[in-house]
Amino acid sequence: MGSSEAVLNTIRSDKSKFIQTCFSIIDGDSQKVVPFVFRSEQAEYWKNKTLCDEILKPRKRGFSSLIGAEFLCACILEENVNAVVVSHRDEDTKELFKRVHWMLKSLPFPVNVSEAGAGHLRFSDTNSNFKTITAGAQDPGRGSDITHLHLSERSFYSNEGFLAAVEGACVKNARRVIETTANGFGTPFHKHWLQTKRGETVYKDHFFPWW
Repeated sequence: MGSSEAVLNTIRSDKSKFIQTCFSIIDGDSQKVVPFVFRSEQAEYWKNKTLCDEILKPRKRGFSSLIGAEFLCACILEENVNAVVVSHRDEDTKELFKRVHWMLKSLPFPVNVSEAGAGHLRFSDTNSNFKTITAGAQDPGRGSDITHLHLSERSFYSNEGFLAAVEGACVKNARRVIETTANGFGTPFHKHWLQTKRGETVYKDHFFPWW
């Protein structure tokens, strides 16, 4: 194995190195472009993440940006990735795509990528795809098996049938992340969260309080 391939395999196994070295983000407080260095909550999550994670957190702590960056890395570095990011409203779906698109264009090296439609990036070198859709969309898999799934603000989804469809479109051992703020007691998400904490789902619970 050549040295370049060994380095690439190291980056693939821990994408945090790639993100924090090559990615930039707009700081929410200063509105300046800064390196994507993990916050303490992001670093804690990354250290403890599993294949399937469920994150309950306060607003504006950078988890949706972190998962977007992770999935973007997968599309750049790995072959045949089909990453799907779901949000609960059209405006949030557009914002998530805009954020990832900006991170991609701000990389210090070129990537062979094209826009294959609204909210859809196609990576020709790896035959990978990154898509953002709104909860409730028809045919959530869009004809392809999902290898990476991010359900953003899951507690606000109104269509449980859509959730069954989008999770059913995932391949075996797909990377899956639910991240959301709370939305009341007794809701479908609240019940799922309690089941996860009892070890009754495939997900691992990650709780980050507002303080």
